Amino acid sequence: MQGLDEASAEAQEEALSPVLSLRGLRKRYGATAALDGVGNYFGLYSRTFRWLQYDEFTHTLAPALAAPVIVWLLGEVAERAGMRVPPALLTGLAVCVMFTVAGFYEIVEYWDDRYMHPVPGMRIHGSYDTPKDLQANLLGGAIGGVAAYLVRRRRGLSAKG
Repeated sequence: MQGLDEASAEAQEEALSPVLSLRGLRKRYGATAALDGVGNYFGLYSRTFRWLQYDEFTHTLAPALAAPVIVWLLGEVAERAGMRVPPALLTGLAVCVMFTVAGFYEIVEYWDDRYMHPVPGMRIHGSYDTPKDLQANLLGGAIGGVAAYLVRRRRGLSAKG
């Protein structure tokens, strides 16, 4: 596969939807990093707002914001490889990728809590924290994936399909 020169790469990025572009990825990453930073700075991870804990909120919102970008990236890879991928399959694969990333993050969260903090419990709040986080990650990834699927279907964007 031949690489794109810088000008055509910029033109292609400009042509893509702002919701599903690399700029969108940077904005979403900034938003999730800000949520994490605010939560850590103000000690919000152990707080519950009405019925939703801040930790569950961030573990739902981050994948919901990232899943559309992963759907877009996988669609681009499939299109450039000349593959025909049904939008539903593309979306399902993207949700699986997002959930895998979330699982790795949970391992990092455990290592951080165990080895980087003098008192356990700074990142892991009880025996059900990790399963609840994974559940929230799956829910957020599914919400973001379905939203991306609906946008792609409405715009007629399927990898060669």
